[in-house]
Amino acid sequence: MTRLKGKTPLILFLILFAFWIIVAETVEIQHLLVGIVVAYLVEIFNRDFLKDFHFYGKKNFIIQIITLIHITIILIKDMIIANIQVAKIVLSPKMPISPGIVTFKTKLKSPLARTLLANSITLTPGTLTIDVDEDIFVVHYLTEQNAVDVQNWAVKSKMLYLDGEKDG
Repeated sequence: MTRLKGKTPLILFLILFAFWIIVAETVEIQHLLVGIVVAYLVEIFNRDFLKDFHFYGKKNFIIQIITLIHITIILIKDMIIANIQVAKIVLSPKMPISPGIVTFKTKLKSPLARTLLANSITLTPGTLTIDVDEDIFVVHYLTEQNAVDVQNWAVKSKMLYLDGEKDG
């Protein structure tokens, strides 16, 4: 088993243990002991996965968390807007769609950043990530505006910042 350097295993353990306490809804000693064992076992079994679970940027952990929260807020806002737009398209008698495929290149280096971007694109109605090959993304869009939006999306620039490509 690969030993991870840094605080990642401890942070995962603490997050899992906190989740256990929330789900258990009790702080009785037997539940806490079982939670410790379960959180530790889950952390051990996920160590190989965690060695690639990082951004390449040199941002400190707090800045990464704040940026991820900002990305989440942008994503939720954009998902709501896209849901309304897609609902209007579906309910329109003319079905004003112009589907197609767009390919774009990104400067994201870490597999984590690429995965988050690909999943964020897919979660937003009107777009679907078809393929990711290193730095090339292939995305299906419902309207031409979706194609423009996905290439100029604020989430992409936040991911670049998180991945260490930009300084703010």
